[in-house]
Amino acid sequence: MAFEVWLETRSVNPFAGGKHFGSVGAYDLISGVAHYSVDPSETKEVVDIGKVPTNADGKVEFTADVHILKPRNLANWNRRIFYDVINRGNVWNCLYFNDAFPEIAESGEFSSYGNNPNTERHAGNGFLMRQGYAVVWSGWDGVILPVDDRVTLTVPHATEGNQPLTGVVRTELSANAAGVHSLPLSGNVYSCSYEPVINPETEPVLTFRENETDPRITIPNDRWSFQFPGSHEIDGRKVDPVPLTSLFVEDGFNPGWLYELIYEAKDPPVLGLGFVAVRNLIDYLKYWEKDSRGNENPLYEGSVRTEYAYTWGLSQGGRFLRDFVYLGFNENEQEEKIFDGVWVDGSGSGRMFFNHRFGQPGRRNKQHEEHLFPVDIFPLSYSPTNSPKDNHTDSICLRPKTDPLIFHTNSSTDYWQRRASLVHTSPKGEDLVDPENVRFYLFASAQHFIPPGGIITEGVWQHQPNLMVVTSIMRALLVALDEWVSGVADPPKSQVPMVAEQTLTSPSEVSSRFPSGNFARCPDFNNRLHEIDCGPEFQNGIVTNNPPIVDKNIEYAVLVPNVDVDGHDLAGIKSPEIQNPVGTHVGWNWRKEGFVPTALAGTMGSFLPFSRTKADRIDAQDPRLSIEERYKDHETYVQQIASSAQSLEAQRFLLREDVERYVLAAKKRNPLDQDVELGPFILPW
Repeated sequence: MAFEVWLETRSVNPFAGGKHFGSVGAYDLISGVAHYSVDPSETKEVVDIGKVPTNADGKVEFTADVHILKPRNLANWNRRIFYDVINRGNVWNCLYFNDAFPEIAESGEFSSYGNNPNTERHAGNGFLMRQGYAVVWSGWDGVILPVDDRVTLTVPHATEGNQPLTGVVRTELSANAAGVHSLPLSGNVYSCSYEPVINPETEPVLTFRENETDPRITIPNDRWSFQFPGSHEIDGRKVDPVPLTSLFVEDGFNPGWLYELIYEAKDPPVLGLGFVAVRNLIDYLKYWEKDSRGNENPLYEGSVRTEYAYTWGLSQGGRFLRDFVYLGFNENEQEEKIFDGVWVDGSGSGRMFFNHRFGQPGRRNKQHEEHLFPVDIFPLSYSPTNSPKDNHTDSICLRPKTDPLIFHTNSSTDYWQRRASLVHTSPKGEDLVDPENVRFYLFASAQHFIPPGGIITEGVWQHQPNLMVVTSIMRALLVALDEWVSGVADPPKSQVPMVAEQTLTSPSEVSSRFPSGNFARCPDFNNRLHEIDCGPEFQNGIVTNNPPIVDKNIEYAVLVPNVDVDGHDLAGIKSPEIQNPVGTHVGWNWRKEGFVPTALAGTMGSFLPFSRTKADRIDAQDPRLSIEERYKDHETYVQQIASSAQSLEAQRFLLREDVERYVLAAKKRNPLDQDVELGPFILPW
């Protein structure tokens, strides 16, 4: 074989204290390291694979953290792998599908779910375990650092002969607090910074601007400097030590402004090996009896072995999966499928700035920040469309034999900020016919993502965040995906806004329809998309135009969901909270005063509560009906929630257990009571 995989098991511990999950029983958590070696001549799709030192066998070696949650008794296993494409090194699938609430610090602020889940709290409602899944997560992102137990991948760096490989890197930084003088070159403390090369012949250039489209203003080189790890003094000034190479700005960062640094860097990791790591790990777990060193496959026991492998990736993880399929990694050497079912969640139309020299996989295009990174690039849809640049035809799905069955879900925010319309419309904004292997679903009026519990810290947004949680719908969709893959039943039809139905339209049209009042102003713009030119070597994974050249003559039609009289999305899967609202949930928010208030606030939505009474509504000049005008009494409210939940169950968008949870939650919350907070439903376990 052109590659080897062997699993070094470092610990096996009872999960959740040995708790039994229905008929499946107890689970064990296996933690260890996957060791990989690949023949570079057989892995040419990975950028710079030919510039990596090899072992005595001529193979490239790398490693990844691996965790496997498996039923202790494999006889009770459903013979399905559920692989979590971790987000920035963080574990998510148990958190979301099990409603395992995040940890709360003593301060009352959100802490984390934890990247080494092992307690009963981490099990949440136990949904994935009760279903019998083997839950797997592993490192794939080679720039993630081992902080906060993040799951990592260690890959080699490309070299030029025996010398470090160098190249020009563009980074963009923005401070969301006042008084900040130093920021890591990577933009965060959990991913590595590309090390600068001090070379008088390639002077770095630092610029800043308030808005993405504003002219760049150069900051003189004597007003800023590189701040290296552990340094305590810059130009005679004492500064706090930094863990990563950072940018130090003498005058401090203007809050919310965009700082763009273009500089020469060295030692790029070969990030594309992250695709190989996932492919080869699942290939081994799904098809091999033993690993390359003869160790037993923990998911292979006699006649009990994997029948189907599924994967879910949220946001960055979803973008990873789109490229994983597009670049052909969903097949092994025998042309067998790696993943039978792929669930892309909250990625919008994005792919990855990943399999590139000096890639930055954490970057995503937003209306204000990171707008020009090569993330949303043609092709964007799963159906064949023509490039507006040169009219060539392309699509995400290119291999009918090994393309998986795909769910692609998005929130309302993903239409406003992540150009989600382009996954099911052409670049010209025309509705596309669903491919046979793909279904699309909009979580109507939802924010980009909210962890169960509806917890989020304060930030630079104007309005209260949209904390509506859609994990109940996600559980039903996972059941539907499994039924589709296993041939039990076709999935529910796609539920997305469409141009032909006038439910997908321009931001200006939505703004004109949005209810007017002092409670909020709907933006008349979204995250536009123009063609960008990253240079002639971009197809080979090398960016030479820094910043990229923007072609204003080529613009994609990026559309957003149309809204009803309350401002809610007309199309999509509408949760009981949207069908029976106590306020308006939207997918956009504004940055607050002092932080570029004319721009959209990242991937945040807004919750705009209704007035409690008719009198309060009239006094506030709010055209939206008050809560007392909508619900005669608490019993009426409970009945309407129950009816909506039962209707969703009939459409296969809720499971019976979650219908019951919604009814119980509604009974505990009377929105007509002035003392009751109008927050999101927190579904009980």
